[in-house]
Amino acid sequence: MANGLPPPDQSAIRARSGPSPAPLGTGEVIRLLGDWQGRPGGLASSLSSALRAAIESGLLASGDRLPPERALASALSVSRSTVVKALDELRAEALVTSRQGSGTIVTAPAGPLAPLHRQGQVGGLFVGGEAINLAAAVTASTSWLPDLTVTSADLAAVVPAHGYDSTGPPALRRLVSAFMTGRGLGHEPEEIMITTGAHQALSLALETLTRPGDTILVEDPTYPGVHDIVGRLGLRSLPWPRDAAGPTPDGLRRGLAAGVRVAYLAGPVHNPTGTITGPSRSRSLAGLLSGSECVLAEDSTLNGTEHRGEVPLPVAPLVRGVDTVSVGSLSKTGWGGLRVGWLATPPPLLDRIERVRLGRDLGSSMVSALMARRFLSMWPDLAPSRRRHLARRRALTAEFMTRELPGWEPLPTEAGLASWVRTPLDDSLPLVQLAARYGVHVAPGSAARVGGVADPHVRICFDRPEAALVEGLRRLRSAWRALSHAERPVTG
Repeated sequence: MANGLPPPDQSAIRARSGPSPAPLGTGEVIRLLGDWQGRPGGLASSLSSALRAAIESGLLASGDRLPPERALASALSVSRSTVVKALDELRAEALVTSRQGSGTIVTAPAGPLAPLHRQGQVGGLFVGGEAINLAAAVTASTSWLPDLTVTSADLAAVVPAHGYDSTGPPALRRLVSAFMTGRGLGHEPEEIMITTGAHQALSLALETLTRPGDTILVEDPTYPGVHDIVGRLGLRSLPWPRDAAGPTPDGLRRGLAAGVRVAYLAGPVHNPTGTITGPSRSRSLAGLLSGSECVLAEDSTLNGTEHRGEVPLPVAPLVRGVDTVSVGSLSKTGWGGLRVGWLATPPPLLDRIERVRLGRDLGSSMVSALMARRFLSMWPDLAPSRRRHLARRRALTAEFMTRELPGWEPLPTEAGLASWVRTPLDDSLPLVQLAARYGVHVAPGSAARVGGVADPHVRICFDRPEAALVEGLRRLRSAWRALSHAERPVTG
């Protein structure tokens, strides 16, 4: 059991593009429901409303079979009677039908939007409302940022004057090149494309390198957003296990033997665990990739968030004889709202990616690019205080868990904005659902797993103002006590 993770359930690792006689997984249905608990009314009314909306939008298509009532109730942390009452409302409207031994099936006529790609992993982390959000691993405060004002004179100096540039302004690409070189990723400015965040960069790269039906190798666990991209592009993910040192060479060997053409790494600073892949492991992986036909896409978005300032060794610059794509952004070091990311790859592949991009958009915001230039020029002075802030919040979170949540095991976090914590549960999803009713959102480990398989971990973002972080942890503790029957559960 590598890194405390259960082995992947291969039956759950399958692409779903339409109705199936097999029941949908509880995790998949819960993702479709979104922030269902924030809807008006009691729990049963909120649940029926969310299910109705999913059916009417085509996210649940005619013929889809819902999970058994007991399983759905357990995952949602509600009573079975709550689920029965919600489904009774839908049965009365002829939106679902139930038969003994056959379960509950969606019977609404297929609309113009059905069937749809259903993944939706990332969107579920950005739930709103009045609850404290510790689910999204993003910076919630901009108070530490320097003045990044852009004036009309700055805009007047933009070249080209119309402000459209599908690869990004040269001045920003030079700064990104210098930043990457300092991180061990040597790329010239002409090898870099500025994108609207790292998520877009990864999406463009995978769309260029694959065709629907292809299988790619994906770290498990990994950045949840890659699951959305894989589903949208009609790809399949082959899980790439991790151990304490990082992605395993054996997992890479199996992927290469299976003929995968793309391997995705969410490192060397790993998302979501916050661990750092050691140099020996990076060299081993690079040796296996060198001379193969497999393109490495390495996502270095968490680079710069190391709590002690060490610079990890990435895999991409060590690979020989095959293209690599390096992805990054300012979302973790700076602020996600800038929406500035990049990808770097040799010019022939960059040209291909640019052609794909022009079918999607015409370039990123020039205003954000100008702000990013200023931020990157100031980064060397900002980095030490940013690292100290993250280290303090990490320590606060770990101390709280040691004191208040015995039996919970945070993985030693070396970098990043969040803690990856093993709970005593086999599946953390019921806890996540119950925690939302106590006013705090955390991310279930299943959101990061290939196939959305059940997972005992939760991810808790600690990059929050101290008062909000402490209160969020207290609410999480209350939810855990309720779930473990130390006090009365909040259920319907």
